[in-house]
Amino acid sequence: MDLKSGYPFWAVRNGLMHAFPPLEKDLNCEVLVVGGGISGALIADELCAHGHGVALIEQRDIGWGSTAASTALLQYEIDTHLIDLAQRYGENAAVQAYQ
Repeated sequence: MDLKSGYPFWAVRNGLMHAFPPLEKDLNCEVLVVGGGISGALIADELCAHGHGVALIEQRDIGWGSTAASTALLQYEIDTHLIDLAQRYGENAAVQAYQ
């Protein structure tokens, strides 16, 4: 698995949990949330929890915009390269940081 791809681990491992077809007709709703990233999803969830009739629309797949690039990522590496850590803190400490 390529953990440097910028795709969230859960989506790479399991695939998208829900795929929704494009909206092809008029839709009536009390509240329309535009954007299916983390902010839009949380807002829609909160509005639904308070009994509002909510529709959420997203140009792409839900959660695959900037949310996919900034949240739920598992990185196999840390910001500082192993060799730089080894030079600064010693080889044993550097290896331990990566383990």
